[in-house]
Amino acid sequence: MRRHRDNDLQTELPLSSVLAHAVFPGRASLLIAEIAETLRCTEQHVLNLCEDGSLIAIDIRTGKVAKPSEYAKSRAARRCLRVPVSSYDTFINTRSTTT
Repeated sequence: MRRHRDNDLQTELPLSSVLAHAVFPGRASLLIAEIAETLRCTEQHVLNLCEDGSLIAIDIRTGKVAKPSEYAKSRAARRCLRVPVSSYDTFINTRSTTT
């Protein structure tokens, strides 16, 4: 399996237009743990946000949007979830109190 150097696929995205780019530079997807740390909450809270549809999580094993039943599964299944930076950005924008 070929590994992408500096994740070639992510460098093709126009990340400068994404607000979350300042927090997560050069990234196209985020780990549940990274989001929890940034928001200063638990991983379970982030998973709950994914389950209620506030954040979209992708299962990297299948490449599809993860089903809510995936969030409650084993720790190994949770490690396969990624949140697109665009979903995180939308989440932050909808909860922003500034105009």
